[in-house]
Amino acid sequence: MTGGHARSRTFELVGPAAEKMLAEHHTDITFLGVDGISVRRGCTTHDPLEAATDRAFLASTAQAVVVTDHSKVGRATFARICPVNAVRRLITSAAPDADGPTADELADELARLRDSGVIVTAAGTAPTA
Repeated sequence: MTGGHARSRTFELVGPAAEKMLAEHHTDITFLGVDGISVRRGCTTHDPLEAATDRAFLASTAQAVVVTDHSKVGRATFARICPVNAVRRLITSAAPDADGPTADELADELARLRDSGVIVTAAGTAPTA
């Protein structure tokens, strides 16, 4: 437990207390959920406190792995967490639907992410570099 303010909807612990605790620790791998990821805007979320806490996680880790569904790929939301070059791997779902990008848009953004050095794993496929 990091301490901090518990967000009522998601129960995430965020804020200065969480950030202070994270600054005193190291992780080999951090799994990070995001509300948007794109080459152009990086990783984003709706909440500025969450973005700051996520940056504290990233500052204390050796490797960042973003886990998000395909509807967030190519999307940017309000608060920037980090540029895409801070991400080592993206794990996402492979199948587009009405709530996200088209199959072509998803494939294009995943290709751009790969080209920028992110290892992309889409559910049901082998990882690619």
